[in-house]
Order: sequence, then C-alpha cells, then structure tokens
Amino acid sequence: MNYRYCNPPITLSIRPNQSPRLNVVETIGIELTTSDGLRLEAEALRPINPLGAAVVCHPHPLHGGTMYDHVVGHLFRRFAELGLIALRFNFRGVGASEGEYGEGQLESLDVLAALDWLLDDTDDNDLRVALAGYSFGALVALGVEHDSLAGWLAIAPPLAMASNTDLVAAGDARPTSIVVGTNDQFCTDVQAAEFITDWRTTTLTPIDGADHFLATAGAQLQAATGALVSAAFG
Repeated sequence: MNYRYCNPPITLSIRPNQSPRLNVVETIGIELTTSDGLRLEAEALRPINPLGAAVVCHPHPLHGGTMYDHVVGHLFRRFAELGLIALRFNFRGVGASEGEYGEGQLESLDVLAALDWLLDDTDDNDLRVALAGYSFGALVALGVEHDSLAGWLAIAPPLAMASNTDLVAAGDARPTSIVVGTNDQFCTDVQAAEFITDWRTTTLTPIDGADHFLATAGAQLQAATGALVSAAFG
C-alpha cells in the first residue's frame, strides 16, 4: 500500500455539561504495559457512571497511522458521548510508544494491554468493552479475543489482506459492524459482503461514494458507532 495518514492531533477540551449528550469530566493521558514489556502511550475519556468502555485502534503504523487520525478521533469522541470510557493508544513503535512494528501480529498484545488497563482502572471484572478500529486497526481488532468484549466495530478493514481463520469476529455471536466506502481502494462494500457471507451477527454498512480515507464521512461514522453501542450494550 502506498498511502499515508497525516492528520494533525485532535485537541480535546471537554467540560462537564458542555453538551446534553456529553457527560465526560476528564481526559487523561495514560500508559499501557504489554505482556512483552513495552510501554505504550494512550489517552482516555472518562464519563460519569459509564455503561461500559471502548478501545479504538489506529491505521497502519508504517503509513503514518496514529491515535490522532481523524477517523479514530470521531470514534473516540462518539463512544464517550454515548457513555463509554473511550481509550485510544499508539501501537508499538508509533509516537512515544516503545518497540517496533509487529507485522500486525504483535499489535494484538497492544490491544490486550488496553483491555487490561480498563479492567484494572475500573476494578470491574464484568466490564464490557467495544473494540473498534480503522483500516489496519480494524483488522487487528477483528482478530482479538477477550472475555470482556461486547462487540466489534470495523471501519474500512482491508479484508482482502486477511483470512477468516485469523479473525475471531468471523465466527463469534457477539455483534460485529463493518463500515466500508463504496469506492474504497482496498476493499469495496461489494468485496466486503462477499468476504463476510458466513459471518455470524454481522452487519455491513456501505458509505456511498466514500473512499478508504472517509474524509467527509463523520456523520456516518457517528451513526455506525451509535448502532454498535445499541447492539452491544442494549
């Protein structure tokens, strides 16, 4: 793939009662520790009385993907607006995160570190977590299994580069939502529909006219996030 994600960092300045939908009282910078000993930079939005949590995974580390990508930002904020603790992080080797690119395999350990942090922070072993990702991050997310997971949200996953045997969500009964632009350069909605034919409890939402980078798809991304939260958390 010859593409880059070059979006500037999103500045979050959220105050109590800023919006009738938003009960976030703090944005916190945090550090995750992976099972193989790496420290990863991350941040979280923490609402009052959260109904659960969500982790958002960013695009490809070797093509400029970071936790400050604009699509990641849309999901991150929307999950918090809907009452979930929202966590985003930089994969190993990105930004201030230690390590180096893990070929899409070791990155699953980074996701598990995020899930472990949420369970420890909330001291709630029954916490339910939505796992979301964009592009490369969507593929990583779809391949992660954890007892806390309530469902998956995959934005523009390049499914042609994956195998169903690698993706836990393919055979899982928990809800999975896949959102793809009809003009996506790496996996169109038609190709995605063919790929997920045998998946369980999965919905596919095409975004008409959108390409892989979803530059003007903010409203559709927010709607897809809301739909996944409704399906996963009731």
